Amino acid sequence: MARKSYIAANHELAYRLWRENGQNLDLTARKVRQHPDGFPATRQTLADWRDLYNWKETAARAEAEEHRIGDAKVTAEERALAVLSRVIDRLDRKLDTSEGVEIDSQMLFAFRSTIKTFMEIKAGMAKADSAVAGNGAGSGPTAITVTVTRPKMMEAH
Repeated sequence: MARKSYIAANHELAYRLWRENGQNLDLTARKVRQHPDGFPATRQTLADWRDLYNWKETAARAEAEEHRIGDAKVTAEERALAVLSRVIDRLDRKLDTSEGVEIDSQMLFAFRSTIKTFMEIKAGMAKADSAVAGNGAGSGPTAITVTVTRPKMMEAH
């Protein structure tokens, strides 16, 4: 008869690996044995723990919570992008309609800063999407360059 370990850390490790491996007991048993902090686990032991500790219900609740948090984050980012987009449109219209009038350097700075913030949020969302898709992107920093050209009327003569 195989020795079974009932240490809480082993339960937690087995549960985490079970979720990471698509709730596959055979694969999880193999991964638990290969893990540096692993222990000799059998498929039957993991099946007993799954039923005894309600792993399926716990995983469903955890996935629902992760989904809810992810949706809230995306929603907040999308709202921020919508607001920044409106600000950019307003500043752009103001710059377009100010022909013959000296343009305030603070307005140009605000315009550039708003565009930069918009691009940083977009890049962060793309990076998160890449990480979720699992294509390995998102490991390095994202460089964003924003260039705002000054209208001719502000150039030195």
